[in-house]
Amino acid sequence: MVAATRASVKSSATAFILWQMTRAEPWIAGKLEEVEPTKRQQAKLEQITAELAALGPCLPGSVVVRTGRCGKAACSCHHDPPRLHGPFRSWTRKVAGKTVTRLLSEDQLAAYQSLFDNHRRLKTLVHELEELSLAIIERDRRRKPSRR
Repeated sequence: MVAATRASVKSSATAFILWQMTRAEPWIAGKLEEVEPTKRQQAKLEQITAELAALGPCLPGSVVVRTGRCGKAACSCHHDPPRLHGPFRSWTRKVAGKTVTRLLSEDQLAAYQSLFDNHRRLKTLVHELEELSLAIIERDRRRKPSRR
């Protein structure tokens, strides 16, 4: 129950952040006066925001296509050269802290592939956004130098 609640809070927070980023007014302007982004950072921020807004539906998890041998010694999968069983396409993801795997048909994999690609792109964009945000706050004049 707690994991499901965390997941819904996390997705709600993500949706709110994405909504804030796509609003007409600049979402960072005026909020962090001491930490305004440079023109280059602002351009990168706008580019990431536009890509996030245009991304579309995403499916998390990983897809693996595998073939294999069975346990029957006389089966052709044990001959030389082997004719392996499969291909088996499996989609694995986490749901409420549990690993869930689902077998996909060839048609399903073809239909869902763009959604898996969108999720991979989403993760890349979020990482870029985090790195950009760190670079922006590094310019904060109020920040104390770190001791090493």
